[in-house]
Amino acid sequence: MIIPMLKKTLSLATLTLLSITALILCGLAFIYLQNLNSAPNSYRKHINMPIMTPSFYGIIYRKSARTAKFINHETKLLLSHFPNAELNENEDLAGFSVAMSSQDLEKTIKKLKEEGLIYGSDFVATASNQGVIDMPEWLSVEESKEYPNRKLYSLVSDR
Repeated sequence: MIIPMLKKTLSLATLTLLSITALILCGLAFIYLQNLNSAPNSYRKHINMPIMTPSFYGIIYRKSARTAKFINHETKLLLSHFPNAELNENEDLAGFSVAMSSQDLEKTIKKLKEEGLIYGSDFVATASNQGVIDMPEWLSVEESKEYPNRKLYSLVSDR
């Protein structure tokens, strides 16, 4: 008689514990969604937050069918070296550090042009100490409040 009652009590305790756990998880999900704007770039990419100037010498790609294979290549390269890296991208732009020197950056630009990309239209070059080197009309810039001396970039909207 005691053993069946004990099983019933344990089952109720287990269900209660599972219910409490579910409520806690729902609460955490709600808090996460409320604070999404302050989440890292990898979580923010779908809500089109600005991207930061890539470290050292970099490239900011304007996302399109023409730039997709280059963005995919850079993403795979980054993640092969740093599997937990946060991607510096949003719906419209993707930024990557591609060189440690201006000479290497020039080689990268030359290679991208040879592959059919248009400098200033499909991509721009950056230097971490100055931001975008030749600012196009389709890109807007603002100073980062979270990271001093870093710039944030967004696609200029037609709206």
